[in-house]
Amino acid sequence: MKILLMLYVLTFGPVIWLASSTGLSADAAQSIYRVYGPLIDCTLKKNDPTGKCLMWWACLGHEDAWFTVWAIRPHVGHGRHLGVDD
Repeated sequence: MKILLMLYVLTFGPVIWLASSTGLSADAAQSIYRVYGPLIDCTLKKNDPTGKCLMWWACLGHEDAWFTVWAIRPHVGHGRHLGVDD
């Protein structure tokens, strides 16, 4: 179980890198959020040490990955994603 949890967190960075490099469709953003939603929400919390570490991992080698992390999160109240192609 510990290995699965570690793999979950370790794969977060590469998923964001890939999404940042290739662009996102709305379907892709929804799929990523379904799997990585808890990590994305944590990453976007201000002044959270865990979130800062996750943001560092997501942005490692991809300066614009912070926008990808933000864009994957559904826009509250509209059921749509910001910053992604429909």
